Amino acid sequence: MTTKQKQTKPKTENIKINNAYFEKMSGEVFQGLIKKNGFEAVKPRYWVSKALAKIEGESKHYLKNKQDLVDKHAIKHEEDGERKDEKSKKVIQKWKKGDPIVLPNGSVQFEDGNVFLKELKELQEIKIDIKIPRVQFDEPPDVTIEEGMLLMPILEDKTEFTEKKEKKDE
Repeated sequence: MTTKQKQTKPKTENIKINNAYFEKMSGEVFQGLIKKNGFEAVKPRYWVSKALAKIEGESKHYLKNKQDLVDKHAIKHEEDGERKDEKSKKVIQKWKKGDPIVLPNGSVQFEDGNVFLKELKELQEIKIDIKIPRVQFDEPPDVTIEEGMLLMPILEDKTEFTEKKEKKDE
């Protein structure tokens, strides 16, 4: 589907989003939107890409503060070390004394997980203002529900979606 843009240059507005939005940005859906934007037409692709890049830039503050919380609450290694793959004997993880303990599944061990989650929730609830272009389309963007949720802050309120059907492995 070719998506058309109604205006030459979208109006720029301040939008409010909370930091929890940035959690969604780190996933595969957002990275896919950054690469292809789900749009074929040149102008919508440009404006969506520009807005997403600006939002992604703002995420650095959240991600830094989230990492600070992890460092504050995580159980730390007491000495330098490494983990090797049992079969190949190759080093798959290295750490230094004081680094957070990260389990093989990627999760972090916390001294008190409830305190960490309480502070993380407080961080995620912070609302920030970002000045971005708001894009409106003549035809609804052909996106998945997850992609639509990520795009909501940058689209004009009148924008509608058509759900893109995901191919399922049978």
